[in-house]
Amino acid sequence: MKSFQIALARNLRQTLAASAVMVFALPAFGQTTDIPMTNPLTVPADMKPPRLAASMEASTVFSSQADYRNQKRGGSAASSLALAWNGNLTLSEQWIVPLDLMAQQISLGEVPDTPVPDAIRTLSLNTGLVFKTREDLMLMGRLGGTLYRTSGLGAKDLGLSAGLMGMWRYSPAFTYVFGMMFNPDSDRRAFPMIGVNWSINPQLTLSLTLPRPRLTYQPNEHWSFHAGANLNGATFRTSETMGTRLGDARYNGALGSYRDIRVGGGLAHAFTSSLSLEAEAGVSVNREINYQQLREHVRFGPAPYLSLGVKFGF
Repeated sequence: MKSFQIALARNLRQTLAASAVMVFALPAFGQTTDIPMTNPLTVPADMKPPRLAASMEASTVFSSQADYRNQKRGGSAASSLALAWNGNLTLSEQWIVPLDLMAQQISLGEVPDTPVPDAIRTLSLNTGLVFKTREDLMLMGRLGGTLYRTSGLGAKDLGLSAGLMGMWRYSPAFTYVFGMMFNPDSDRRAFPMIGVNWSINPQLTLSLTLPRPRLTYQPNEHWSFHAGANLNGATFRTSETMGTRLGDARYNGALGSYRDIRVGGGLAHAFTSSLSLEAEAGVSVNREINYQQLREHVRFGPAPYLSLGVKFGF
């Protein structure tokens, strides 16, 4: 009986940690949704995030054929690298200021006669204010800014987003995440953040929250195995010469949204409470570039992917 209670308490800490990470570490949707993997072991059971965390995630989607204006074009792979720093300034027992910095590069390679940029590079800074009303409820307002490209910068290359989010621990088994994100430059200007984390038993947890719904099995404090989906991507702006290359000036400095929905599974190993490594493989089932202002799309066929990430907590 005592061992079961210990396992149940450990699972409760992990469930709360996963929910807290979702609320605190989530960049504004539409700026970049390629969110670095977060380590639930770095968040204590009192629903407070770590003071400082850093993460790196690299992934590759293998080449698949592009479709533009209902015509099959050349193949394009996608290699991405995301580096993130997450810090939290505690003002009092109830008030916390989160600070998140994230740099991302997605290398696609040019496709002849197709509006596919060679690479997407973005830099995001997000902050906000968290109010912890009591032990089982937290509310947060978020404000973020993103550079849609890192060269040839102008006033139009800075985008702003905002949102309201919260987390409610309904019971030891259920924790709810709720809220709404707003980004006027994204192809999804408003996006609801609604989900639930269900602690099925001391080893099994079901997280139905975007951007990474998943089922996780954790037999001990060091190893975990998961299966689920990932929503990755970024809002970006093309170079001032891409349209010239294509013979269509509309694509010079065009605003676009890159989306990559993946389904797969993987494993993670926590070496310590502040250092973990995660690997994943699966299939990219829905990858596209949406130039919403031009009403143009480039879609890519399904393809396998691999990803590897490392996380540090301090």
